[in-house]
Amino acid sequence: MVTKLKLIFTLFLLSINTYGSEVSMKNIYHIMEKYDLPGLAFGILNKDGDLSVTAYGMRDNEKDERVTASDSWHIGSCTKSMTATLVAIFIEEGKLAWDDKVASFFPEIKVHEKLKNTTLVELLAHQSGIGPVSEELFKKLSGDPIKARLMVVEEALGSTPRFPQGEENYANPNYIIAGAILEKLSNTIFEELMKEKLFKPLGMNSCGFGAPGSGDVLDAPRGHRRDGDKLISIYGDNPTAYSPAGRVHCSLKDWGNYAYTHLKGLRGEDTPILKASSFKRLHEVLGNSDYTPGGWVIMTEKWSQGPLLWHNGSNTLFMAHIWIAPHIGKAFLLATNVGGEESEKALVEVMEQLVKSI
Repeated sequence: MVTKLKLIFTLFLLSINTYGSEVSMKNIYHIMEKYDLPGLAFGILNKDGDLSVTAYGMRDNEKDERVTASDSWHIGSCTKSMTATLVAIFIEEGKLAWDDKVASFFPEIKVHEKLKNTTLVELLAHQSGIGPVSEELFKKLSGDPIKARLMVVEEALGSTPRFPQGEENYANPNYIIAGAILEKLSNTIFEELMKEKLFKPLGMNSCGFGAPGSGDVLDAPRGHRRDGDKLISIYGDNPTAYSPAGRVHCSLKDWGNYAYTHLKGLRGEDTPILKASSFKRLHEVLGNSDYTPGGWVIMTEKWSQGPLLWHNGSNTLFMAHIWIAPHIGKAFLLATNVGGEESEKALVEVMEQLVKSI
């Protein structure tokens, strides 16, 4: 892999320029080499919605097939803000309210007493007290995704809360339940709702669910897991029940369309999919948490000159980060096709290089 990376590095080193500020591709290359990343893509979006995308490395660690700027990448839990955005669309349509009781959508399920008054906004902010899917149930989540999501709802709402309610404790079932609510209201599978109400209006034509590309053709980056010093390529993903919590794949260009929509919302502008008032609710934290009901973490970095939106995502085979910094009018999108802590560290270091260009 190192030999292939060196070749690609030589070809691209002199040509990368982002809005007039050169990103040090030499440093990026060394980060890839340091953390043994098969492929890497990053995009920088400016205040006008223009996106510069760079991608280099390999789609598969064992194959001579380069990544491209138009490739799709798995973004894992960065999907959550998309699900929350879809919820906000339903709210603007008058079909939902932030303070609706979650239990009210599932009269057929015996809900634990402590969860009967949990609201939709608490669910999306991870303040419901609900914990992760049990190992036993996880093994049963293949098959029909609507039925599988209802199995998650039944376990989550029927069990004693795992965490103190009103405190942020991140758990995927919160967003799986949100997806199941949307399915109940619309009688339409979640994946189709996302395509119709979010992907299509924003021109996100590359977006889909599950592993990017085809299993039998190397037409997109292949996910990898680490096995000691080896990288093993795998075409796969979490069960389809997890789509609302983290199964979207998309190109950085299309992900950039989505990021720009939220950047406009942060500036107080209406967009084709939501009014500014809805974005305000999506971007405001609930209580003392730093996690918003819009599926974002609020933080401040020295370079951001004020609060920004951030999230990461991984299905254990990919790693992705998104940063939206309204005070400097930029968003940053990063993805690599290997999961794990080393990849998390790598993307943080790549980000450190990118902010030097602004």
